[in-house]
Amino acid sequence: MKIKTIISSICLMLLAASCSMEDDVLRDMEKSDSGNVEIEMGEVAFALKASLSSLETKALSDAGKLPASTDEMKINNCTLILFEGTQVSSIMEGLFVNDKNYIVKKNGGTKGDWAKVIVKVKKPSPYAVMVIANSSKSFEGCLSESDINDIIQDDKDALVKVGKMNINFDANFAGYPTIAEALENPLEIGPISLSQLTARIELAEFNVSGFQGASVKEKITVTGVDLFNLNPKSYTTSEQTHKNTTYLSESKTCNVEVYNGVSDLPSTYSFVDNENLLSFYSFRNLAQAESDQVKMQVRFKIGNSGKERTTRQFVINKEGNTLHGVKSGYVYRLIVNMTIIGDKVEAELLCYTRDWLNNTISIPMEDN
Repeated sequence: MKIKTIISSICLMLLAASCSMEDDVLRDMEKSDSGNVEIEMGEVAFALKASLSSLETKALSDAGKLPASTDEMKINNCTLILFEGTQVSSIMEGLFVNDKNYIVKKNGGTKGDWAKVIVKVKKPSPYAVMVIANSSKSFEGCLSESDINDIIQDDKDALVKVGKMNINFDANFAGYPTIAEALENPLEIGPISLSQLTARIELAEFNVSGFQGASVKEKITVTGVDLFNLNPKSYTTSEQTHKNTTYLSESKTCNVEVYNGVSDLPSTYSFVDNENLLSFYSFRNLAQAESDQVKMQVRFKIGNSGKERTTRQFVINKEGNTLHGVKSGYVYRLIVNMTIIGDKVEAELLCYTRDWLNNTISIPMEDN
């Protein structure tokens, strides 16, 4: 009888142990947001790299990409956000990007300073990572991408950049049994492609077509460029325009002789080739009303007259009656064609860009 009791106790212990092991396996096989079974494996530490996307443009000769300038490529600080499914898993702020494009914990940091994120390997991978560069805002407390998007960026000249990338594991990668081993063998992820939240708008070229009805040709000097309805605010991730009660106007002054009064006509002056571009930045502005669209006017003088004149205000990226607006991550290169007819100046604006809706835009305007 005593032997039977002992055997029964042993059986119960084995059954309990079996149930416990089964529970452990079930805990490692959780369902993802999509309903797929996730298999949890070992530990992994991510080391991440970032790169800057080229700004899209339509060059004066053909379609292509325009490299960012040195200032536009600069990353002064960045925030690293890890997602597991649709939820924010962790946030690391106050990071930097070194000269090898690795995200590091201190400015100018090397391999020993890599910012590393430690997670359990899961398949299929539920992980994604977002990098936000040059933002002065804190994302602490954000629980989802919607929360992150609602953080308003309000410094267009800081050139905030954002990128997000899904993280996938190789079929036979199972991670490491301990966190220490994972940290010693970090998995390099990236580069994560960052895109500008701002658009760049610039006067690229000034053409003088001719002097009609005039006895003499005269020199023409561009004295400045004015931009209107620049958008000073943006959501962090959404393509939706953040509507401001007050848009910004900005002016830049120059003293550039675009025609010497002697050369054959038509005559072209390139601000690009002469490396004296007049550039402005704006967060996306896709306003429905034309009165709220980004506009430009050019200030100029004819001959030795001290009188400064202006063109009309040209709507940027307008095709016929269709307003395409200004989108983030694009360059809008503007060309002014001018003809002098007696005391009247006729000006035409060409806007060269490459975006989702249209290519070359020609907008004839007049200035009386």
